Amino acid sequence: MIRWLANLGMDVDSRTEFGETPLMAAAESGATEAVETLLEIGANPAAENHTESRAITEASNIDCVKLLMNAGEDINHIGGDGYHLLKSAAEQNDIEFVQALLDAGAEVDTTSTGGTALHTALSNDHLEIAELLIAAGADINQQDVDGWSPLFCCRSRKAVRMIVDADVDLSLEDDVGATAMESFATFNRPDLATFLKSHTKKRRT
Repeated sequence: MIRWLANLGMDVDSRTEFGETPLMAAAESGATEAVETLLEIGANPAAENHTESRAITEASNIDCVKLLMNAGEDINHIGGDGYHLLKSAAEQNDIEFVQALLDAGAEVDTTSTGGTALHTALSNDHLEIAELLIAAGADINQQDVDGWSPLFCCRSRKAVRMIVDADVDLSLEDDVGATAMESFATFNRPDLATFLKSHTKKRRT
């Protein structure tokens, strides 16, 4: 159908009102054969929508990603909304996709705002994803635009334990001068503040 429409004169890079192209739609839906066909007939893999995202930032499976990489696209491309493949996969708790992206060369600390995939995983308490990212060398002390390191993003005791045991810098302060322990208390998480304090003492001993 794609080839037939193209032969009738349909623009392979036609856009919706939001700048979405057929290639973006195919990549987002994981339609690998459609992505391959569109690329073969000349679709522009570098086309961007209204948020400066490309087909590769929308891709939902590793086969589509590899096709787009073979067409010259960067697996670490960041859209104007600050999202990239690894960050999106971490947010969606797609463990298999995260591992496949890392294996394909996704950089674990890719960011345009300071916030990494690890920040995102911990903000959503996706701990298996967080473990994968830390094992892949994620910077556990990377601070985002608000000064938050991944520790500030923790939502559970298990997450706090994981980051503290990875030897996080507990002295880091956010842009208002608060440490993670103080931030937990400020944002009504005294349970995490207490746990962090007690677990820190255990680490020192």
